[in-house]
Amino acid sequence: MQWLANEFLDYGYFQTHIHELQKKLESRCEQLVTSLNNYLHDKVEFTVPHGGIHLWCKVKKDVEEMKLLENAIKRGVIYVPGSVMGSGNGYVRFTYARAREEEIREGVRRFAEALTSLKK
Repeated sequence: MQWLANEFLDYGYFQTHIHELQKKLESRCEQLVTSLNNYLHDKVEFTVPHGGIHLWCKVKKDVEEMKLLENAIKRGVIYVPGSVMGSGNGYVRFTYARAREEEIREGVRRFAEALTSLKK
């Protein structure tokens, strides 16, 4: 097993692997940003991350956090409410590490439906 790990590291496979992961994450992050701008441009605020696997969003309108989560789950979308992570009500943490680009686009579209369906 150690020999295999040594070969993986010595022959550049690890760097190639890391580079491929970075490209995938960048592409998925770009898709998330594009989808947020397309479906929620006037409803959320966010800063584009310069790394990592999460994007934090602030919902502009005052919403009942658990009701929004419930509406999103009914539409097949799960995310982490900001209050769970200590950031307060109205924040949403989207993770883009595992989802394919088409899943990200569809997930944001469904999240937008969940948000729009809430009464003011």
